[in-house]
Amino acid sequence: MRPGSFTSAIAVLTLAVLVQAGDKDTKTPQLEQARGSVVGSLVCSKCNFKATEACQTALKLDEHQFVLVAGKAGKSLFPTRCSGKVVRVFGKLTVQDGRMTVAGMRSIEVKNQITLSGKLVCSKCDFKIGECAAALKAGNLQILLKGDAAKKLFKARCSGARKVASGSLLKIHGQTLTLDVSRIVDPKPATTNRKTAAATRK
Repeated sequence: MRPGSFTSAIAVLTLAVLVQAGDKDTKTPQLEQARGSVVGSLVCSKCNFKATEACQTALKLDEHQFVLVAGKAGKSLFPTRCSGKVVRVFGKLTVQDGRMTVAGMRSIEVKNQITLSGKLVCSKCDFKIGECAAALKAGNLQILLKGDAAKKLFKARCSGARKVASGSLLKIHGQTLTLDVSRIVDPKPATTNRKTAAATRK
């Protein structure tokens, strides 16, 4: 697979191929289906990618790549397939006609702890998303902030002050990230290189 956008950095594909030795008289080992896990944001294969005739659970790797989710995991995740939540699905991996499918019995929501720095803005006024709330703008990323720590910044949301937010990644939608914030602090002041300062004094 070719590398993708920010999403594909989080959407990690892990394969663990199992090999069965077979009988002593068997010279060629028999290969079982690959087992592993796929991490991606929940989407619908039909609504988001126009790739299937019927709606089906899928994991988005980037703007052009996805993995279909089948089995028990696919059924249990189907009602929330358009939520954009980041999940990991464990199961058997197959590739047919260039399309990968993970048939899993189990899935878990991924609570990636990440730290992002950006400028305080208003989610509604600056991003045209939802109601007025504190958010961060970091380059071309729009970071929506959730939780009590984010609510405390409501009055200062239009100040443009730089903040550093840490928390769990809840959702990825294009260039918009939703972060369940556990901690928001001011960035550390830039430190002057001691050698440079000493040379200047001389």
